[in-house]
Amino acid sequence: SVPACVLRMSCIYGPRQLGTEDQGWLAHFLYCVRAGQPISIFGDGRQVRDVLYVDDAVDAYLAAWKRIADVSGTALNLGGGPSNAVTLMQVLAEIGTITGRVPDVRYAAWRPGDQRYFVADTRQAVAALSLGRPVAWADGLRRLDRWIAAERMPARPRMMPPVGKSGPLTHFNSAFDFASGLSIRCSAASHSSAALCGGIEVAMPTAMPEVP
Repeated sequence: SVPACVLRMSCIYGPRQLGTEDQGWLAHFLYCVRAGQPISIFGDGRQVRDVLYVDDAVDAYLAAWKRIADVSGTALNLGGGPSNAVTLMQVLAEIGTITGRVPDVRYAAWRPGDQRYFVADTRQAVAALSLGRPVAWADGLRRLDRWIAAERMPARPRMMPPVGKSGPLTHFNSAFDFASGLSIRCSAASHSSAALCGGIEVAMPTAMPEVP
């Protein structure tokens, strides 16, 4: 009898997103192009995804909350839908237009389990939540790029080597201020191992300091 509604999200993107290769890929593409870092594409780049701007996602959640008596017990697909379905190569081409830089794309073989086409059928959610027309993906991409440029976010930790290349994990000594205000400090002298965190190399301490 708990009032609840499930919103099954597709690809959500927008400001304050620190994207990685596997999550938040639109932001990841923008960061890489602006930083001059290579982008790994598994397959031919023609795989299709539907993308939804974060403001539209928030509107949907608020609408579900306000209409919980009507939508309780349902599961609704939340995404950009057919009008915001786009290929990876289309996004990269648009990023090139926005930034004036040519993306450095490296291709690799398809990975097992990769979906070549995923577009959410959002008709039920649109009807049940009275959702308006979502932000067009090209417009949303420009909004995200403007936020990245305005924030002047510091360089992200060095990414993993591009596809087809290998190299040792590198410890670093720096501080990274994320949108949340969290600061991470790593000292090369006090670390002996490294771990992957969302596609980013993060040095792990040999011993955690005592918390008073």
